[in-house]
Amino acid sequence: MSKDRPIIERKTRFDGSVEEFACRTLLLEPGARAVVRYDLDRDWHVGGMTFPKGGYTAGHFWMDRPYNVYHWLEAGRTLAYYFNVGIVDEITEARVAWRDLIIDVLVRPDGAIDILDEDELPPDLPIHAGTGRMPFQVGSTVRTSDGQDAGTIEELVRDPATTVVTGCVVSTGGILGRKVLVTPKELGDRTPDGDAVRLSLTQAELEERPDYEEEEAAKP
Repeated sequence: MSKDRPIIERKTRFDGSVEEFACRTLLLEPGARAVVRYDLDRDWHVGGMTFPKGGYTAGHFWMDRPYNVYHWLEAGRTLAYYFNVGIVDEITEARVAWRDLIIDVLVRPDGAIDILDEDELPPDLPIHAGTGRMPFQVGSTVRTSDGQDAGTIEELVRDPATTVVTGCVVSTGGILGRKVLVTPKELGDRTPDGDAVRLSLTQAELEERPDYEEEEAAKP
């Protein structure tokens, strides 16, 4: 796809509210990665810094990374890098859609680092030792998109090089129980009653998944 075409950046906040930004493409690989430009039509105040009207951001997004990065610039000069912890759900020619998981990291030109918005984390958000806060944890009940309780999260699978969680092993339990691997992107927020974690798959789709084999998951 050619550069400098319109594209929408769609941001879904942790509380479910949505904001859209009219951007231009700088680089686009549908289903993989994108870089989009957003021109500032007003001053932005972030982490004690002011990003002036007339500047712009180059937003870098990847489908396989648990964050994105805004490169803030003015007249080609770097003002800062702004990392958002989040999950990218869609990269197409029409839009980039991602979920904001609250925590942000601001890196200034002199190398100073500020971690922002920790105070916005819900006090009842589950914490898993060594991984930080996440909307699911070992022992959580998993509920399919058609309302079935499919089992519980038995194990978190990590990339050995980065320790990033790349999968969750769901145990269906029972005499004929089995273990199935799902990805963090397929898991959403907790249900309103707080009893389960939403899964984007139906019960039938989950049953079509192959059995989880630890040896296979460990292969590079």
